Amino acid sequence: EVSEFLSGRSEALGAIETAAQRWAKGAFSAVALVGEQGSGKTSLVNCAMQQKLAGIPIVRHRIDSTLVDVGDFSVLLKQLLDARSDNIDDLQREISSSSVRRIVILEDIHQLYLRAQGGLELLRRLLEFIDATGGQLLWIITIDQYAWQYLDHAILLSRHFAFLIETGRLSRSELEGAIMARHQATGYALRFVDGEVYSQEDQVPLTRTFFDALSKACAGNVFAAIYYWLQSVRAVEGNIVEIAPLEELQLQFLGAMPIEGMLSLGIVIQH
Repeated sequence: EVSEFLSGRSEALGAIETAAQRWAKGAFSAVALVGEQGSGKTSLVNCAMQQKLAGIPIVRHRIDSTLVDVGDFSVLLKQLLDARSDNIDDLQREISSSSVRRIVILEDIHQLYLRAQGGLELLRRLLEFIDATGGQLLWIITIDQYAWQYLDHAILLSRHFAFLIETGRLSRSELEGAIMARHQATGYALRFVDGEVYSQEDQVPLTRTFFDALSKACAGNVFAAIYYWLQSVRAVEGNIVEIAPLEELQLQFLGAMPIEGMLSLGIVIQH
């Protein structure tokens, strides 16, 4: 969650800056940041706040557990927006008629629905709220990629946002840069090893081999890359961290699962 760890996101930052400029001129400019877990949505928000949104009042909240009750969500919005109204309809009217303008960053809105009868009611109500208050509030939301795909099919989620930014996957060089930025913050030196014998001359090819394998294993996802990086730590000697060759997870068992199990896993991922 440190903006210095952001890598390869200049285009996305430019889009957020454009959205803020349009909104300042009165245009509806709601932004959706879409990506897998670990793809850099939070880091992108951090960096945008520091570099592109400075000087603008900002309210930020992460939804860290499932919330589907409209009344509970109304209370949350009242607190975030420092409003008087408890009812979401009254709150919408209050904000729509207000002269106060600010940015609202709502993270992980995939926590606002259930795949059950009536489970989309709160999310539909939030979208109505975003549409109605877009003049006063610049909405920036983050959402998991697979939830976005499902919800866009179910309730046309993308129609409520003027800017869609997909954090996507990092290239091999971007991935190495992101991992090394995190490691350098620790203050430890690195030594890549292969077996018990190594030399200083081996470091360049061993480093290249490791990050080639890492990029292939995690398909550009930083969250997965950090997992593999930590799993590859063989030892710590003094101020030197030894990194062993990467061992990729063996997932062939998934192909032998019954279709019911695969469907259940798919629903979990969408959530």
